[in-house]
Amino acid sequence: MRGNVFRDLNNNGVFDGSDLPYRNILVTTKKSNSNQSVTAVSSAGIYNNEVDTGQYTTSSNFNRPYYTVTPATATSTFSGFDKADTVNFIVAPIPGLRDYYLNLSSQQILRVGRQLSYQLVYGNKGTDTLSNRTISFVKDNKFEFISSSPSPSSISGDTLRWTVASFLPDSQRVIAMTLRIPGIPPMPAFWGYASLVWVYR
Repeated sequence: MRGNVFRDLNNNGVFDGSDLPYRNILVTTKKSNSNQSVTAVSSAGIYNNEVDTGQYTTSSNFNRPYYTVTPATATSTFSGFDKADTVNFIVAPIPGLRDYYLNLSSQQILRVGRQLSYQLVYGNKGTDTLSNRTISFVKDNKFEFISSSPSPSSISGDTLRWTVASFLPDSQRVIAMTLRIPGIPPMPAFWGYASLVWVYR
């Protein structure tokens, strides 16, 4: 058993150069009336399962909620050796579904007076293209904004904004930010002096 798992971008039912292969998808070929099965992980959207004679059912485990897979299963019968059958699994999005995510993280320890790197990761798990949207980040007013890549579209007080012109399904991007907590300012000399003065009466 062999074939491809792919998104048919030009809707012609054939895997060609304009289509998107799906990697790391499990494809299982199971023998009828038996527990015998072979599972392969597709590489570059390709799977190849070796089987014996008999009747087999092949299916993929592509279970993302916003997509359909055709066919759901396929049956093949091999009456002898050195036979082959090709089954392609075509992944199609259900149009217009929106599901975006955004995560903020840092692997550094917060230290006063030092810069701190953050990653703002955002992605599109839906099937709708995001257009002209704004990502807003409100920092704590104790932090200083140093820089980011890409640069913010606008900064207003503690609010940083980035404009996303277009964001395709199955896409992910990262905004790398650098912030800093200012160091503790030195105490004026007269403060230290005053704290050591004792007045006796």
